[in-house]
Amino acid sequence: MKKIISLLSLLLLLFTVGLLLTACGECKHEWRDSTCTKPKTCALCGETEGNALGHTWVAANCTAPRTCSACGETEGNPLGHTWQKATCTKPKTCTACGTTEGKPLGHTWQDATCTKPKTCSVCGTAEGDALGHTWVAADCTAPRTCSACGEADGKPLGHTWQKATCTKPKTCSTCGTPEGNALGHTWVAANCTAPRTCSACGETEGNALGHTWQKATCTKPKTCSTCGTTEGNALGHTWVAASCTAPRTCSACGETDGKPLGHTWQKATCTKPKTCSACGITEGSALGHTWEDATCTKPKTCSACGMTEGDVSPRHSFSDTWSADVNAHWHAATCIHTSEVADRAAHTYDANKTCTVCGYTDVRLAVKVIIDGKTVDTLYTDGGKNFLIQAPKKPEDITTNPNAENISTVGLSMRIFRRHCLTQRNSEKTAPFTANGSPSILPDSPTPCPKAKRPLPATRMRRAPFRPLPSSSPPM
Repeated sequence: MKKIISLLSLLLLLFTVGLLLTACGECKHEWRDSTCTKPKTCALCGETEGNALGHTWVAANCTAPRTCSACGETEGNPLGHTWQKATCTKPKTCTACGTTEGKPLGHTWQDATCTKPKTCSVCGTAEGDALGHTWVAADCTAPRTCSACGEADGKPLGHTWQKATCTKPKTCSTCGTPEGNALGHTWVAANCTAPRTCSACGETEGNALGHTWQKATCTKPKTCSTCGTTEGNALGHTWVAASCTAPRTCSACGETDGKPLGHTWQKATCTKPKTCSACGITEGSALGHTWEDATCTKPKTCSACGMTEGDVSPRHSFSDTWSADVNAHWHAATCIHTSEVADRAAHTYDANKTCTVCGYTDVRLAVKVIIDGKTVDTLYTDGGKNFLIQAPKKPEDITTNPNAENISTVGLSMRIFRRHCLTQRNSEKTAPFTANGSPSILPDSPTPCPKAKRPLPATRMRRAPFRPLPSSSPPM
């Protein structure tokens, strides 16, 4: 009661203060925070500021409606449970919130079998182990079989037949099942010690015949020639030791014991066939030497045993590639004797002055000097070199290789020294070759000798047969 009176007094005081402030035209606000439904409000004058906050709703669930998490106000109804039926191990359960009701149903067990453990028929849960089969062993006509469930494993064993005898048919030794008929007796005639006897079952009929004795041997005692019965001991062998080709042998009877020792072969060599080191017997032939030809530094030598024969060969080794000069081609030595050559021969030229054997191309020109109808000098040139003509008297004609048109001579030149007397050379001119290989004609402008009374005639060019260059090639 006192609390109520105090609260009323406080409210009255606050109201009075509010009136006074209002009467004065100003309020010193005492603000109260905004709520879900109210804006910020002065506790003295009721003035508001801003807006209400609005509800912060938490969604409805199985047992509660939608609810404001700030003020607790609710709206609507609870959703209610979504029940899932009880199972063997779980009670009735809400799928939304997990609330349970009642108890699990419990398993409905089916007894274990040979191949399956104890199992719930509702949910399939297993407990323990399968019992396993109780096998009854297979017999002649049935496979291994479980006495509990009847499952079979493998195949029947099949009968183990014992052959028919003289008095019994073919019979299974396991189960006793017979098949077919008895064979009947197979009689063997009477011998020295036994009457007529069945060879199959041993049944006898009549009397024995008696022995016919033979003397003892190395391996047999005194023996009946009819039945083989013995008396006393064998004499024993007189053994001769085994060899490569014969086993241990008795010198008395020829009987052998064991196997021959076999040859201890030594491999065939160049000069000896395969040979037994124990008895010396040979097999096959000697391999023969594998000769390597003698070279200029090594005699004929066997590559297998190293044996040599003869002396160092005068023959040399030569390159497979041709060497050549303007006159001939040859194979150069590849051994230490580099001055040696092989297969040296003159070139065989085709129309282009190329050798058909070695491929060498001749680019030479020959020049003859003819004076008074006589050839007094012949000189030659290789590609890029000059040649020299010396005329002791007046030059009458200078002729060139008739095949000059087929030789590349562009850029070659000819140096001609003219002599106006026997002891003096006083003129030198150069005549370049034309594209077809012919030298141009030199104008005659000699310098006279002291005793000369007339100028030398002009030099004239014409073609003449080609004459080979004198040999300056490597020796044969």
